[in-house]
Amino acid sequence: LQRKMETFVRSDKAEVAALREQAKQLKTVQEVQSAFTTYWLNKFETVTGRKYTYEVLDLQDVVNRFPEVYRNNAVDILYNEYLRFLVNSIQVAFTDESLKEAFLTHCQANEIKFRFVNATKNMNLYNELVIENGALIIQCRPNNVYTNLA
Repeated sequence: LQRKMETFVRSDKAEVAALREQAKQLKTVQEVQSAFTTYWLNKFETVTGRKYTYEVLDLQDVVNRFPEVYRNNAVDILYNEYLRFLVNSIQVAFTDESLKEAFLTHCQANEIKFRFVNATKNMNLYNELVIENGALIIQCRPNNVYTNLA
């Protein structure tokens, strides 16, 4: 799985660079946010065969809790890097038919959400994917944002 993930990461570096160049031409944060989201959700749909929406829960709170060093890049991190991470993770997971079937069975809401969580005893990862009420949720602790996104 690690080799497959590395292959996906290498293949999308040029795409990400081109996407960032396009984003520089846009005038508002909302335009950049929309461009990143549309791009990665289209890729996600190609992999899963379903249309999904993406929402950062409590966006202002998330941005306020971002470590200072990343705050100026919050839009890129939330709407580009985390969605890229998700697409790459799902591409790798979907090489296993049983994982693909389980994902499609349990993610019936066709929603992807991002949120910060407080540390829990069960959270050993920097970034965690969970399914709640049919929605796929990317969660991490504020101090671990943008950490280990392969």
